[in-house]
Amino acid sequence: MHFGYPLRTTWSIAPVLLSLLSLTACSSGSDGGSITAPPVYSVDCSTSATYVPVNAPLITLSTGATATTSIIMMHGKTGSPLSSHLPPLYIGLANAGYDVIAPYMPWSGLTWDGSMCESMNYIDSLASQEAAKGRNVIVAGHSMGGAHSLIYGATAPNNEVKGLITLAPGHFPHLSNNIQTVTAASIVLAESMVASGNGDDLATFDMLNTGVIIQITASAVDYLSFTALDQYPDINDVLPVITLPVLWLAGDADPITVGYDMATLSSQIASANSDYQVISGDHKSMVANSVAPIVAWLSSLSL
Repeated sequence: MHFGYPLRTTWSIAPVLLSLLSLTACSSGSDGGSITAPPVYSVDCSTSATYVPVNAPLITLSTGATATTSIIMMHGKTGSPLSSHLPPLYIGLANAGYDVIAPYMPWSGLTWDGSMCESMNYIDSLASQEAAKGRNVIVAGHSMGGAHSLIYGATAPNNEVKGLITLAPGHFPHLSNNIQTVTAASIVLAESMVASGNGDDLATFDMLNTGVIIQITASAVDYLSFTALDQYPDINDVLPVITLPVLWLAGDADPITVGYDMATLSSQIASANSDYQVISGDHKSMVANSVAPIVAWLSSLSL
């Protein structure tokens, strides 16, 4: 499993530094002045580099005709594309006619080597590579990868990306007092390193995974990008601005389904052809049970 158990839901009013708040002028008011529309939220990664992993993605090709749609599938916290619960999903989707691209993300293992924005730019670069082959693209993820498939939807997604799939999404720091408590001291340390000009230096920081405190190695800058509430996107800001169709699958035996109140979270997504389903399984076993609902949903998109 790759999540931090939430203690209670909180709403953050801290500004997200990674967000671009743009103001759009509307019609003039009765006094002759212009009326300004509310800020439009988006996750702006345009000034960040693109993550370059050590390992190439794991690719599972369609077993039938040449695929017309590629699914980019992100793994969970401290996992990898080879985590045991993921390959059955790749095989099931390949048997249904899809190519699956499973990259190593910066949060693989206990050494994290990239930032949140760098990871989003990496996913966008993979989407561009698939688009260059004439493919439609679906961006998907499980657990922490599932959280980032949603965050990707609040960036400026590649035009060929036709939808998002999130499986048991986890790592929502704004919604988890446990994550905030566990990471508090490490955030102070990382912020002091940045302030002293050592933000790119590596250090050991605390992280919550499966309700257990673990230590990861990362640069201070990278660590803050995943934990600091004024840098990491608040999912309550992300969901309402997603315009792509979203399939959100949650496990009926996964504690975070209720803990994060995923039904209510998913209701903030207003994009057409979006769907929320609770399926059989816990945080990991639900992945293998996701093949049929994913294939049915993708078929409904007529890609």
